[in-house]
Amino acid sequence: MIRQEVFFLLAVLAVSIHGWGNNKDKVLLEKVTSITLEEGKMTNARRSSAIKQLECVGGSAGCYGYRPKVVQCVNTGHDGYDVQWECKTEMDSKYRFGKIDVSCEGYDYPDDPYVLRGSCGLRYELDLTEEGHRHKKNSFYSGGEHHHHHNYNSSSSDSGWFGSLIQLVIIGAVIYCCLGACFGRRSGSSSSSSSYSSGYGHGNSGPGFWSGAATGGAMGYMMGRRGGYGSSNWGSGWGS
Repeated sequence: MIRQEVFFLLAVLAVSIHGWGNNKDKVLLEKVTSITLEEGKMTNARRSSAIKQLECVGGSAGCYGYRPKVVQCVNTGHDGYDVQWECKTEMDSKYRFGKIDVSCEGYDYPDDPYVLRGSCGLRYELDLTEEGHRHKKNSFYSGGEHHHHHNYNSSSSDSGWFGSLIQLVIIGAVIYCCLGACFGRRSGSSSSSSSYSSGYGHGNSGPGFWSGAATGGAMGYMMGRRGGYGSSNWGSGWGS
């Protein structure tokens, strides 16, 4: 009989210990004064899957720039339906929290007033303050001005290249005209020399030389224009 009583007491004690051990993570949500949440960490889970402790879901600032690393949410009371939370963090003056939603896992069922310790997470929107909007606007205009200067410099470079091309064409035309005029003067000189020499009776030597030179120059000039190799013909003529 005594042995049965001892066995019964041990069984009750074991159940009590087991129950106490299982309920140590069971807390009344209304009694939770504050929670601290960290970026990159997951919540505890018992009946469902773990979620992110901090999750950005939008807002005017977006979720791809600044993100708070640590957020503390304080229980500000109960509205008769649910616990009200106020969340704060060290944040740049250009940003602020928009809508926030703190959710915790009910211990035995979804609407259980008792929740699993460490199961709370925050989903938040991140909005721009007035300073943030001004900064974004100034950054936009600065980027546009930089783009404008870039286009202006590109246009200036194109204009300079075109101007250089025009100058080269003009210089080439001047050289072409000068060379043509030079050959014209050589041809005229040969004719006058021929007439002057014939008056003195030396027409067989002087006129023959100058006439040959003038004819050769004229033929070289004509062949250069017709054949399309004027540059090589002019070079060989001046070099000889």
